[in-house]
Amino acid sequence: MTPKERVLAACRRQKTDRAPIDYQARPSLTDRLMEDLGLDDFEELMQRLHVDCRWLQPFYAVGKPHMDWKSMLVQDAYGVKKGVKTLESGVEFGFCAHRPLENAETVDDVMAHDWPGEKDVFIHDFSGQYEGYKDYGVVTGPWTPIFCQAEFMRGEENLLADMAADKEMAKAIFDKVFEFFYLTAQKQFEAVQGKADIFFTGDDFGSQFGLMMSKDMWREYFFSYYKRLFSLAKDYGLICMIHSCGAVSELFDLFIEAGADVVDPIQVTARGMDPLAIKTRYGDRLAFHGGLDMQHLLPLADKDTVRKETLRMIDILGKDGGFIMCSTNEMLLDIPTENILAAYDAQFE
Repeated sequence: MTPKERVLAACRRQKTDRAPIDYQARPSLTDRLMEDLGLDDFEELMQRLHVDCRWLQPFYAVGKPHMDWKSMLVQDAYGVKKGVKTLESGVEFGFCAHRPLENAETVDDVMAHDWPGEKDVFIHDFSGQYEGYKDYGVVTGPWTPIFCQAEFMRGEENLLADMAADKEMAKAIFDKVFEFFYLTAQKQFEAVQGKADIFFTGDDFGSQFGLMMSKDMWREYFFSYYKRLFSLAKDYGLICMIHSCGAVSELFDLFIEAGADVVDPIQVTARGMDPLAIKTRYGDRLAFHGGLDMQHLLPLADKDTVRKETLRMIDILGKDGGFIMCSTNEMLLDIPTENILAAYDAQFE
């Protein structure tokens, strides 16, 4: 099978000659891997790791961010100012320095915000990537984290309080956030029409121990947004993959109803995310992406354990097809190169 055939078959829950492989990592780790392996460019790394997917880059871009060089903060299309801090370990994390709706008191305050629109849509020129990617499973965006983007603007405590006690306020924020995401999706799908295979999007709805809201509340606020996005994507012939970190298996039925074909990740260390139970219950309706634990396994285990666990995940989640092997989120700088090679070479030894 070609990489593209392998990825598409897995997304359709069909048997493949081996589990297709994807790659997610922070740039700092990618740079170190290339140095450790003596590779000159990113495509060489993808070939070395047997990766079957390619992501149109820059993947996360929605609108055109602006850099404030004085503060070294980036302002996104919604007016949120963000920065990045680096720990002593080299691991990076982002933070919000300005939330434009933090002090909003009424729906009128929400509507008065300078919301992005048509003039702010910025679609990158992906044409240079197409020729090299045509034999691979091609993933496109845009990333549409409706809940997280609203939280960036409003603040987590304020937003969750709105969702529980001021539904009109919460709905007004979500609606406005979604409008620009949907507009951007329309433009990007048009730009990549016929040249991409998978629409990857989502949010973070779970913690390590459970949902950040009830299942009923998710349906009330978010179901219709993702149903519209997935319907639009399928009009362009795209497979739909939805992401959420954490313990979110309670939402899988709603993801399916909204039109999702693939769920990412199977965060195996989170409550209720046992891979065998999930495969048994949902394997006839969903394909799975992820499964390699980046919290404990990849950074802390020895390479033999990593190899064995990788093959175990493939045996469970990939039984009769329906699994794309990948880490449970972007791999970080604390993961040893030998463990990454153990995981990515496991099917070839």
